[in-house]
Amino acid sequence: MSEADPRIRGEIESRHAAAGDFLRRHTSDALLVADPANVSWFTLGAVAPASSDDFESPAIYLMPSHRWLLCSNLDTQWLFDGDLNGLGFNVKEWSWTFGRASLISELISGKKVASDRPCNGCQVVGAELAAMRRRLTEIEMERLRSLGADLAHALEATGRNFERGDSEAEIAGQLCHRLVRRGMVPVNVIVSADGRLRRYRRHSPSAAAPVERSCLLQATAKRHGLHVTASRMVCFDAPPADLRAEMECACRWTALLIVGATPRIAWPELWEKSLKFLQTTPYEHEWRSMPVGWLTGYRSVEALLIPTDSSRVLEDAAAIAWQGNIGAVTCADTVILTSSGPDIVTPVEMWPLKRIKVAGATVDRPDILIR
Repeated sequence: MSEADPRIRGEIESRHAAAGDFLRRHTSDALLVADPANVSWFTLGAVAPASSDDFESPAIYLMPSHRWLLCSNLDTQWLFDGDLNGLGFNVKEWSWTFGRASLISELISGKKVASDRPCNGCQVVGAELAAMRRRLTEIEMERLRSLGADLAHALEATGRNFERGDSEAEIAGQLCHRLVRRGMVPVNVIVSADGRLRRYRRHSPSAAAPVERSCLLQATAKRHGLHVTASRMVCFDAPPADLRAEMECACRWTALLIVGATPRIAWPELWEKSLKFLQTTPYEHEWRSMPVGWLTGYRSVEALLIPTDSSRVLEDAAAIAWQGNIGAVTCADTVILTSSGPDIVTPVEMWPLKRIKVAGATVDRPDILIR
């Protein structure tokens, strides 16, 4: 049985205190946290639901003075023998033969309850909790850096070691093996052989698509409830001119976005700079083909950054996955916005890179590995 980290216990106490203030503002007796992303956030990833059914995954019930984990009898022992031990949670358990709904109905009966999901007339406060969830603490930033370094290592090791002629599916399997070995959960894996990304901007790894000339590797991985995304590009022999030009543009585009994304900048302002850059290239309309960036954290996509979002302001201590997709290549990394500059949490480990200067700042972007 593991001992609780005092820093994590202190962070959870702080979140519980904030929840108490939240309840007083909403004049509610209790808060029901049922969204798995919020459960992971409140417990700092100590509760990562094993069930694929959101409505049978653990939940949290909070009053100003107490907190309970609501969970199935299938999960209780595992959770409290693991990371949840010593974090100050009581437990209310439901039998798998009855399910979660009956326990929740009993708990909230006769009380004024706020909930992050619609539930039996509760006041829905999911949007407010999501805003709190996206502000990263120092512990969460440390975990993102560790997770990002491990994801970059797995991508690069896979890129250096797969064989010419391996299928997309085989390479995806190699990558997932490396992720799982380092305690990561693969959330999304893209392996695109020989320029197939130009035709299929989003596709699953295929057993019928061998890599003969080039391969894009991209993955989103999760650990402690947090997500990071990154990509790497591999080419056998010298890359053709079109691939090289696409990679040059993708690197410069993402460098501009990374450097330009400063805390409190209005998203429309940064988007306009991005468009002006693309207009100087042959790829002016490539942004229409793939998402350019999204806020990430306890959801793989906390909020998609879309051109029409005129009110979005980028906040300090937020994580953003930037994805520059040009033709057959993608240059993607996850970055934490800080007042001292961008913190790339998926940095190059052993990989060719481009060192690009933007507005007086220098940023490293992963280039094509030629094998």
